[in-house]
Amino acid sequence: MKVESTAYRLFILAFFILLVSPWSLAKPHSPLIEKRKEQLRQVQERLREAKKRLHEANLRELDLSHQLHESQINLHRATDNLNRYSVELRRTELSLVFTKRKLRAAEELFNDQKLLIGDRLQSVYKNGKVPLVDFLFGAQTYSSLLDRIYYLGLIINQDIALARDIEAQKDHIAIQKSILNHQYQEVHGLREKVKGEYNVFSNITNQRENLLGNVREERKTYARHVVELQEISAALEREMQDLIRREQARLRTTHHFTGFTGALLWPVNTHYITSPFGWRMHPIFGRQLFHTGVDIGAGRGSPIHAAADGVVIYSGWYGGYGQAVVIDHGNGLSTLYAHCSALYVHQGQSVQRGETIAAVGSTGNANGPHLHFEVRENGTAVDPMGKF
Repeated sequence: MKVESTAYRLFILAFFILLVSPWSLAKPHSPLIEKRKEQLRQVQERLREAKKRLHEANLRELDLSHQLHESQINLHRATDNLNRYSVELRRTELSLVFTKRKLRAAEELFNDQKLLIGDRLQSVYKNGKVPLVDFLFGAQTYSSLLDRIYYLGLIINQDIALARDIEAQKDHIAIQKSILNHQYQEVHGLREKVKGEYNVFSNITNQRENLLGNVREERKTYARHVVELQEISAALEREMQDLIRREQARLRTTHHFTGFTGALLWPVNTHYITSPFGWRMHPIFGRQLFHTGVDIGAGRGSPIHAAADGVVIYSGWYGGYGQAVVIDHGNGLSTLYAHCSALYVHQGQSVQRGETIAAVGSTGNANGPHLHFEVRENGTAVDPMGKF
C-alpha cells in the first residue's frame, strides 16, 4: 500500500507540473492538449475508483460497527448472566456448607443420645435384675412403688422421644442437603454453559474489533487518496477554465460574434431543481462547498437545449463536470451544461437557441442523472435563476 501510494504521488506531481507549464497552454490545439485530456480522464477514473473503494469501506465499517455493537450487547448479557450464576452458585455453595455442618452436628447429637440410651441399658444389663428389683421394691409404700415405676418410665420414654426427634431432624437436614446438592449441580451447569457463551462472544467481539480497526485504517487510506485526487482535479479544472477563456477570446475574434441580450431559454424539459445556486453540503464530498450553478433533475438521455445563440467553446470531458459543453453567447456571457451522457456538438460550432446540444447523464462527480447548468459573466458564476 505504501509503495503504491508513493508511486501514485510521483505520478500526480509529474502530471501536475506538466499541466501547469505555460508552454502546454500556449498551443490549445496541439497533441499535448489531447494527451492532457487523456491524463485528466485517467485521474478522474482513479478518483472514481478511489471513491468506490471509499464507499465500500464506509459500508463495511458501518456493517462491522453494527455487528460489533450486537456482539458487545451479547457479551454484556453473557457477563451479567455469568455474574448472576456465579453469585447464585456461591450462595448455594455456602448454604450447602452450612447444611453439611448442621447435619454433622445432628448426627453427632443423635449418636450421643444413642450412646446415652445404650449406657442406661448396659448399666441395667450389667447389674442384672437385682438393682432394678431393689429399686422397685425398695419403696416403703405401694404409692411410693407406683411413683418409682412411673418416673422410670418417664426417663426411658424421654430418652427414646429425644432420640426420635434428633433422628427426624437429621433426616430433614439430609433432605435439605440432597436438595442443595441438586441445586448446586444445576446452577454449576448453567454457569458453565454461560461461561462458554461468554468465551464465544468475547472471541467474536475481539475479532470484530480487530476487523473494524483494519477497515477504518483502509477507509482513511482511501479518504486520503480521494482528497489528493480532488485537489489535483480542482487544479486541473482551474487550468481548463483558463484554457476556455483563452479559447473564448479566440473564437470571438474568429466568428466576429456580436453578443447576446435578453432572457435565456430553460435548458431541459423539466423544472425540478434538486440543488440551487450557492453554498450547500456536497452530496458526494460531505462538506460545505459553493455550488456554482443549479442542478435540474431529469431522466438519463433527456435532451439538453442551448439557452441562447452562441459558439461552442468547449465540448468534452471537463474534470468533475464529466462530459460538458460550454457555449459563449457574447458580451462576456457563457453557459455550461455538465454531467452529460452524450455530446452532440463540437468545439467551434455555432448553435441556435433551443438546439439540442447534449443528453442528460451522471458523468463526473454526480450521484444520479441530472443537468448541472451554470451561467458565467466574464468568467464569474452568477445565479442562473435571474437570467430566465
